[in-house]
Amino acid sequence: MLLLLLQTAWRNLWRNKRRSWLTIGAIAFALTLALFQRGVQIGTYELNISSVTNYLTGHLQIQHREYRETPTLRKSFVFTDSLQHMLRSIPAIRAAVPRIIAGGLISDRQHTFGVMIWGVDPALEQQATTLPEKVKSGRWIARPGEAIVGVTLLKNLRLAIGDSAILLAPGYDGFLGDMYVRIVGTFQTGSQELDRTGIILHRSDADFLLNLHGRITHLLLLVDSFDDIDPVKHQLQQQLPDPLTVLRWDDIVPAMKQLIELDNISGILFLTILLVVVGFGILNTLLMAISERFREFGVLLAIGMPNSLLALMVFFETVWMIALGVCIGTIAGNLLVAYFAAYPVTFTGELAAIYREFGFLPQMTATMKWSLFLQTLTLLLGISIIAAVYPIIKTVRLEPLKGIRYT
Repeated sequence: MLLLLLQTAWRNLWRNKRRSWLTIGAIAFALTLALFQRGVQIGTYELNISSVTNYLTGHLQIQHREYRETPTLRKSFVFTDSLQHMLRSIPAIRAAVPRIIAGGLISDRQHTFGVMIWGVDPALEQQATTLPEKVKSGRWIARPGEAIVGVTLLKNLRLAIGDSAILLAPGYDGFLGDMYVRIVGTFQTGSQELDRTGIILHRSDADFLLNLHGRITHLLLLVDSFDDIDPVKHQLQQQLPDPLTVLRWDDIVPAMKQLIELDNISGILFLTILLVVVGFGILNTLLMAISERFREFGVLLAIGMPNSLLALMVFFETVWMIALGVCIGTIAGNLLVAYFAAYPVTFTGELAAIYREFGFLPQMTATMKWSLFLQTLTLLLGISIIAAVYPIIKTVRLEPLKGIRYT
């Protein structure tokens, strides 16, 4: 009986081919657009998050628990052997990168500017992070005594690559330290603040300038995947010695997280509106389809066919339409997503400047994830089933005589 109802529902679907194909096309178009829109949104989010975490914050970051509220050198800590051993024992952590960050002044004897000093291990940064890839001109640091500065800072200083400048900064002990550095390159991150105030030194130079005696202010942790962030954070919270704490990347740059959440909400709202419109299309198709066959239904009921079987047949017609639309939409949507994942779009000009102003890379890419497909499909199926409820209720309540007399 079930097979017979499925076959009958399939034949009924093509009684009005134009109407059926329009509805199937609407479902396929909605699913294609939804998969493309969500794939591009999530893919672009992941691209920007990866960019920030791989050079700026790390996926996780170990700090003194009071450093976030009062970021001073007095809240620095020692990267001990026991801490290194503990981090190596966690398989998901692929790199631990120590850094020193402090404020200071840079001068060429005629101009003086406030700077953000970064003390890094050049070789480790090349192995673990993308910070060396931000070099715009010149080269990356090779030895102590060398520095690279933000492109805007070099322009403001009116210096050139190869020139020297003097750095001044208050140290861990409160005394003012100073040293000469030779500028060997410039970097460009896209962040106006970093490009205007940033200077990157060898960590030994920063340690000497700030009189830290081996202390660091930040320890960046890079993990294998975003899925590892929360488990690793939970494990570290239980094992880190006092007074250290561990933060997620979005705890460190909450503005970026808020922008992504806002854009994500707008995307979900657009997707919901799109699928609701498709749901009304399915509702209209089914109402027209059963209204045209009320007399036929009345005769079937009069000769003994239960209303439940009629309703089941109408439901199967909905299933056939959704199945065809989903198949077409899935193929088309995944092809679009795969294309943009393979060939990202890079923006230029004013649009690129706007993206950089908000801290985003001027690039649009996509990602293919089963979770996105399942979420979109679940929402589409839910709305489609809701749209089919009213026509099915009308079929269940139909009486034989009213069906036969329907005009």
